[in-house]
Amino acid sequence: MKKSIIKFLAGITFASAFMLIASCGGSSSDDTTPPPVPDPVAAELSFPVNNEVCFDGTVISPSMSEVPFSWNPAENADKYELVVTNLETNVIQRYPAPTVDIAVSLERATPYSWYVKSLGNNTTAEATSETWKFYLAGEGVTNYAPFPAELLEPASGSTTNASGIIFTWNGDDPDSNVLTYELFADTTDGKTESLAANLSETRFETSLQPATTYYWSVVTTDQEGNTSRSSVYSFKTN
Repeated sequence: MKKSIIKFLAGITFASAFMLIASCGGSSSDDTTPPPVPDPVAAELSFPVNNEVCFDGTVISPSMSEVPFSWNPAENADKYELVVTNLETNVIQRYPAPTVDIAVSLERATPYSWYVKSLGNNTTAEATSETWKFYLAGEGVTNYAPFPAELLEPASGSTTNASGIIFTWNGDDPDSNVLTYELFADTTDGKTESLAANLSETRFETSLQPATTYYWSVVTTDQEGNTSRSSVYSFKTN
Protein backbone atom coordinates (compact mmCIF):
# COMPACT_ATOMS: atom_id res chain seq x y z
CA MET A 1 0.00 0.00 0.00
CA LYS A 2 2.81 2.38 0.92
CA LYS A 3 4.63 1.61 -2.34
CA SER A 4 1.51 2.49 -4.34
CA ILE A 5 1.13 5.83 -2.57
CA ILE A 6 4.82 6.67 -3.14
CA LYS A 7 4.54 5.87 -6.85
CA PHE A 8 1.40 8.03 -7.11
CA LEU A 9 3.07 11.02 -5.41
CA ALA A 10 6.16 10.60 -7.55
CA GLY A 11 4.00 10.71 -10.68
CA ILE A 12 2.36 13.91 -9.51
CA THR A 13 5.74 15.50 -8.78
CA PHE A 14 7.13 14.58 -12.23
CA ALA A 15 4.03 15.91 -14.00
CA SER A 16 4.17 19.17 -12.06
CA ALA A 17 7.86 19.61 -12.87
CA PHE A 18 7.20 19.00 -16.57
CA MET A 19 4.41 21.58 -16.63
CA LEU A 20 6.63 24.10 -14.83
CA ILE A 21 9.47 23.61 -17.33
CA ALA A 22 7.08 23.92 -20.28
CA SER A 23 5.54 27.10 -18.91
CA CYS A 24 8.95 28.70 -18.30
CA GLY A 25 10.32 27.74 -21.70
CA GLY A 26 8.15 30.30 -23.57
CA SER A 27 6.26 29.85 -26.78
CA SER A 28 8.14 28.69 -29.87
CA SER A 29 5.82 30.85 -31.96
CA ASP A 30 7.10 34.18 -30.54
CA ASP A 31 7.55 36.75 -33.36
CA THR A 32 11.13 37.98 -33.24
CA THR A 33 10.94 39.90 -36.57
CA PRO A 34 12.01 43.52 -36.00
CA PRO A 35 9.46 46.20 -36.87
CA PRO A 36 9.82 47.72 -40.36
CA VAL A 37 11.96 50.84 -40.68
CA PRO A 38 9.74 53.82 -41.60
CA ASP A 39 10.49 55.48 -44.93
CA PRO A 40 11.92 59.01 -44.97
CA VAL A 41 9.56 61.87 -45.77
CA ALA A 42 10.26 64.55 -48.38
CA ALA A 43 11.93 67.69 -47.01
CA GLU A 44 10.38 71.15 -47.30
CA LEU A 45 12.80 73.57 -48.98
CA SER A 46 13.61 76.88 -47.37
CA PHE A 47 16.47 78.76 -49.06
CA PRO A 48 17.36 80.01 -51.71
CA VAL A 49 13.77 81.08 -52.31
CA ASN A 50 12.04 79.67 -55.38
CA ASN A 51 12.45 81.85 -58.49
CA GLU A 52 14.66 84.32 -56.60
CA VAL A 53 16.39 86.84 -58.84
CA CYS A 54 19.79 88.42 -58.32
CA PHE A 55 20.68 86.31 -55.32
CA ASP A 56 24.35 87.12 -54.62
CA GLY A 57 25.42 84.52 -52.07
CA THR A 58 28.92 85.22 -50.74
CA VAL A 59 31.11 86.38 -53.61
CA ILE A 60 34.44 84.54 -53.48
CA SER A 61 35.80 85.47 -56.93
CA PRO A 62 34.66 87.37 -60.05
CA SER A 63 33.11 84.15 -61.35
CA MET A 64 32.13 82.20 -58.21
CA SER A 65 29.88 82.66 -55.18
CA GLU A 66 29.26 80.48 -52.14
CA VAL A 67 25.56 79.71 -51.85
CA PRO A 68 23.92 78.55 -48.58
CA PHE A 69 21.13 75.98 -49.01
CA SER A 70 18.70 75.06 -46.24
CA TRP A 71 15.52 73.03 -45.71
CA ASN A 72 13.33 71.86 -42.86
CA PRO A 73 14.08 68.55 -41.08
CA ALA A 74 12.25 65.64 -42.71
CA GLU A 75 10.58 62.93 -40.65
CA ASN A 76 12.47 59.61 -40.53
CA ALA A 77 15.45 61.11 -42.38
CA ASP A 78 18.95 60.56 -40.98
CA LYS A 79 20.81 62.37 -43.77
CA TYR A 80 20.22 64.20 -47.03
CA GLU A 81 21.57 64.75 -50.52
CA LEU A 82 21.46 68.17 -52.17
CA VAL A 83 21.12 68.02 -55.97
CA VAL A 84 21.93 71.22 -57.91
CA THR A 85 21.56 71.55 -61.71
CA ASN A 86 23.15 74.24 -63.84
CA LEU A 87 20.24 75.10 -66.14
CA GLU A 88 22.51 76.42 -68.89
CA THR A 89 24.70 73.31 -69.17
CA ASN A 90 22.43 70.72 -67.50
CA VAL A 91 25.41 69.65 -65.39
CA ILE A 92 24.20 68.03 -62.15
CA GLN A 93 26.15 68.27 -58.89
CA ARG A 94 25.37 66.16 -55.81
CA TYR A 95 26.37 67.05 -52.27
CA PRO A 96 25.96 64.72 -49.25
CA ALA A 97 24.50 66.67 -46.33
CA PRO A 98 24.38 65.23 -42.79
CA THR A 99 22.28 68.18 -41.59
CA VAL A 100 19.61 70.48 -43.02
CA ASP A 101 21.98 73.10 -44.41
CA ILE A 102 25.07 73.18 -46.58
CA ALA A 103 27.01 75.83 -48.52
CA VAL A 104 28.44 75.12 -51.98
CA SER A 105 30.40 77.15 -54.53
CA LEU A 106 28.64 77.89 -57.83
CA GLU A 107 29.25 79.92 -60.97
CA ARG A 108 27.82 83.43 -60.94
CA ALA A 109 25.38 84.87 -63.50
CA THR A 110 23.86 81.43 -63.92
CA PRO A 111 20.38 79.92 -63.39
CA TYR A 112 20.09 76.84 -61.18
CA SER A 113 17.50 74.37 -60.00
CA TRP A 114 17.80 72.37 -56.79
CA TYR A 115 16.10 69.72 -54.72
CA VAL A 116 16.86 67.55 -51.69
CA LYS A 117 16.68 63.79 -51.19
CA SER A 118 15.78 62.51 -47.72
CA LEU A 119 17.69 59.32 -46.80
CA GLY A 120 17.68 56.85 -43.90
CA ASN A 121 20.55 54.90 -42.36
CA ASN A 122 18.70 51.57 -42.27
CA THR A 123 16.63 51.71 -45.43
CA THR A 124 17.18 52.11 -49.14
CA ALA A 125 13.98 54.12 -49.47
CA GLU A 126 14.31 57.82 -50.24
CA ALA A 127 12.01 60.81 -50.69
CA THR A 128 12.49 63.76 -53.04
CA SER A 129 11.47 67.33 -52.32
CA GLU A 130 10.00 69.84 -54.74
CA THR A 131 12.39 71.39 -57.27
CA TRP A 132 13.10 75.11 -56.87
CA LYS A 133 14.95 77.56 -59.17
CA PHE A 134 17.03 80.67 -58.58
CA TYR A 135 19.34 82.98 -60.52
CA LEU A 136 22.79 83.52 -59.01
CA ALA A 137 23.71 87.14 -59.65
CA GLY A 138 26.69 88.14 -61.74
CA GLU A 139 28.81 91.27 -61.78
CA GLY A 140 27.30 94.07 -63.84
CA VAL A 141 24.23 92.10 -64.98
CA THR A 142 21.07 94.23 -64.95
CA ASN A 143 18.71 91.99 -66.89
CA TYR A 144 18.87 88.21 -66.80
CA ALA A 145 18.10 85.69 -69.51
CA PRO A 146 14.93 83.62 -69.05
CA PHE A 147 15.11 80.35 -67.18
CA PRO A 148 15.53 77.54 -69.75
CA ALA A 149 12.13 76.08 -70.55
CA GLU A 150 11.10 72.92 -68.71
CA LEU A 151 10.04 70.36 -71.33
CA LEU A 152 6.93 68.34 -70.44
CA GLU A 153 5.51 66.39 -73.38
CA PRO A 154 6.46 64.36 -75.33
CA ALA A 155 8.52 62.97 -72.47
CA SER A 156 12.08 61.96 -73.24
CA GLY A 157 12.25 58.35 -74.42
CA SER A 158 8.49 58.11 -74.97
CA THR A 159 6.58 56.84 -78.00
CA THR A 160 3.66 58.83 -79.38
CA ASN A 161 1.27 58.84 -82.30
CA ALA A 162 2.72 60.74 -85.28
CA SER A 163 -0.65 62.32 -85.95
CA GLY A 164 -1.60 65.10 -83.57
CA ILE A 165 1.53 65.39 -81.45
CA ILE A 166 1.17 67.98 -78.69
CA PHE A 167 4.33 69.69 -77.44
CA THR A 168 4.08 71.33 -74.00
CA TRP A 169 6.60 73.07 -71.76
CA ASN A 170 6.89 75.55 -68.91
CA GLY A 171 8.62 78.94 -69.18
CA ASP A 172 9.70 81.45 -66.54
CA ASP A 173 11.72 84.66 -66.40
CA PRO A 174 13.61 86.01 -63.35
CA ASP A 175 12.79 89.61 -64.36
CA SER A 176 9.11 88.82 -65.08
CA ASN A 177 9.53 89.86 -68.71
CA VAL A 178 7.12 88.86 -71.47
CA LEU A 179 8.37 85.67 -73.11
CA THR A 180 8.15 84.15 -76.58
CA TYR A 181 9.21 80.68 -77.64
CA GLU A 182 10.69 78.92 -80.65
CA LEU A 183 10.13 75.19 -80.93
CA PHE A 184 12.78 73.02 -82.59
CA ALA A 185 12.18 69.40 -83.66
CA ASP A 186 14.30 67.33 -86.04
CA THR A 187 15.94 63.93 -86.49
CA THR A 188 19.50 65.07 -85.73
CA ASP A 189 20.00 67.14 -82.57
CA GLY A 190 16.80 69.01 -81.71
CA LYS A 191 18.49 72.34 -82.44
CA THR A 192 18.61 72.53 -86.21
CA GLU A 193 15.07 72.75 -87.62
CA SER A 194 12.60 75.29 -86.29
CA LEU A 195 9.08 73.92 -86.12
CA ALA A 196 7.39 77.11 -84.92
CA ALA A 197 8.59 80.58 -83.85
CA ASN A 198 7.25 83.61 -81.93
CA LEU A 199 4.95 81.46 -79.85
CA SER A 200 3.32 83.17 -76.89
CA GLU A 201 1.79 79.97 -75.52
CA THR A 202 3.62 76.97 -74.08
CA ARG A 203 1.77 74.49 -76.25
CA PHE A 204 1.98 73.54 -79.93
CA GLU A 205 0.22 70.78 -81.87
CA THR A 206 1.41 69.29 -85.16
CA SER A 207 1.92 66.02 -87.06
CA LEU A 208 5.25 64.38 -87.88
CA GLN A 209 6.53 61.39 -89.86
CA PRO A 210 5.66 57.98 -88.38
CA ALA A 211 8.27 55.39 -87.29
CA THR A 212 10.86 58.11 -86.70
CA THR A 213 13.02 59.24 -83.77
CA TYR A 214 12.82 62.98 -83.14
CA TYR A 215 14.75 65.36 -80.89
CA TRP A 216 13.20 68.58 -79.61
CA SER A 217 14.02 71.67 -77.59
CA VAL A 218 12.66 75.16 -76.93
CA VAL A 219 14.43 78.53 -77.11
CA THR A 220 12.94 81.17 -74.82
CA THR A 221 13.35 84.91 -75.54
CA ASP A 222 12.45 87.80 -73.26
CA GLN A 223 11.45 91.32 -74.31
CA GLU A 224 15.05 92.52 -73.86
CA GLY A 225 16.30 90.00 -76.42
CA ASN A 226 17.91 87.64 -73.89
CA THR A 227 17.57 83.97 -74.82
CA SER A 228 17.99 80.54 -73.26
CA ARG A 229 17.68 77.04 -74.66
CA SER A 230 16.11 74.10 -72.88
CA SER A 231 17.60 70.65 -72.62
CA VAL A 232 16.97 68.30 -75.58
CA TYR A 233 14.41 65.48 -75.34
CA SER A 234 13.96 62.58 -77.75
CA PHE A 235 10.85 60.57 -78.64
CA LYS A 236 9.66 58.07 -81.23
CA THR A 237 6.57 58.18 -83.42
CA ASN A 238 4.41 55.24 -84.42
